[in-house]
Amino acid sequence: MEYYILLVEKNGDALARVIGTSPSSSTARELAQALDVKHHGRITGRTFYLDHDALISWRSQGKIAPIGSLRPELDIRAPG
Repeated sequence: MEYYILLVEKNGDALARVIGTSPSSSTARELAQALDVKHHGRITGRTFYLDHDALISWRSQGKIAPIGSLRPELDIRAPG
């Protein structure tokens, strides 16, 4: 199963954006924690991971920004 790494938007909204993927939950957890520490200096919970089913559920509830691909490496939007 694939897991998605998400980052909560800084403006305070409860929207999250997919920023990466991982093949296992343990790797996804480690990556999310490392990115959280890198961006915020500590584990804040603003960077986390979800499995595919949870991601689809969150997206349908409007909790995840609908911009871009579910797989960030396939997102081919023009820069800018």
